[in-house]
Amino acid sequence: MNQYDFVDEYLDNLTKQEISSYEIPPGRALRNLLELQKELNLLLPKDLIDFYSFSYAPRFEEYKFLTFEEIRKEIDKCIYVYDEYWDNSMVPFSLLMGVGDMIVFNTAISDTEGTLIVDGFHEIPPIEWKPICYGLENWLREMVNNKFRPFWLDQHP
Repeated sequence: MNQYDFVDEYLDNLTKQEISSYEIPPGRALRNLLELQKELNLLLPKDLIDFYSFSYAPRFEEYKFLTFEEIRKEIDKCIYVYDEYWDNSMVPFSLLMGVGDMIVFNTAISDTEGTLIVDGFHEIPPIEWKPICYGLENWLREMVNNKFRPFWLDQHP
């Protein structure tokens, strides 16, 4: 049993029309993921690497997980856009399609649940991005429970 089987269970209960909003490519071998991470000079959280061995760069509704190459490009773009306000501990891993907002790991902060995930609202500097939760598995479970709607927006004033 895989720790992300709950995602498959959720998808199995969707109608054909609902499932069209999802793309779940197969995962990649851990060895290949680690080689690609090194090749692209990325330092990615274990949460993401584990998940990508389950499904590499899936799309859930409007949330598009990024390939390692896309992560590298997003980081480079953020460095350019935010300049001295960019925090190198931030690793974007998912984009809200058509909006430009990102879901981001803050690799400088973690606990027993995993790496901190923050809401990368593109109109404000990274220092003001709001925390969502710890750990990719927790974030995905909450997303499944909320039918892939941004559950954390109700948590902030």
